[in-house]
Amino acid sequence: MKQLLRRLVMVTATSIAFGTGGAQADVPIGEFELGVSGSTLQEKLVSQNTVFLRVTDKLIHARKTAELPDNPGRQSEFIEYTQLAPSTEIKASLCDGKVYKIEFTSIYQKDFNAIMMARKGVFDYLLRGAAELTEIKLHQDEKNSDVTQTFTINRDALGGSQRGEERVIFALLENGGAQFNWVTLKFMLENRWYCPG
Repeated sequence: MKQLLRRLVMVTATSIAFGTGGAQADVPIGEFELGVSGSTLQEKLVSQNTVFLRVTDKLIHARKTAELPDNPGRQSEFIEYTQLAPSTEIKASLCDGKVYKIEFTSIYQKDFNAIMMARKGVFDYLLRGAAELTEIKLHQDEKNSDVTQTFTINRDALGGSQRGEERVIFALLENGGAQFNWVTLKFMLENRWYCPG
């Protein structure tokens, strides 16, 4: 039986209370790869100026920059780092020393150019992989605008080092409120080929 190389990429945008602005995506998610060693991923994260919260043989948990909510009346104070809102949180799962799953959660606020640039990065990834749209799901509630798109990439046809079928899921989810000022983008890569057990 032919083993398929499967990667799951999930991108979700929804509302949240804090975040950062900017002209580009906080972390270049298209530059990360599955199947690399834990030390290689750590070096990549260090180059992105992340701070490590936990590193084990099964998990790497890191955060990028963080900021406090605007509060002009507040005086400078020290608080636990874990109480800050990270601009990007990264969790990687390892199996036999190889990264088989990476989850990114990036928070954007006020200036939507940053999240639009992140979305552009996702579609650039789809174009480079010659992705084909295979499914569109509309939320069952007529008053909810959520739409989920599923794409597949035939890695065998591309002739690179990766093989099998790759599945990409992209969704934009509304916050349901009148003010749409904060957005979270979630991006997940998963490839069970590196952890078949």
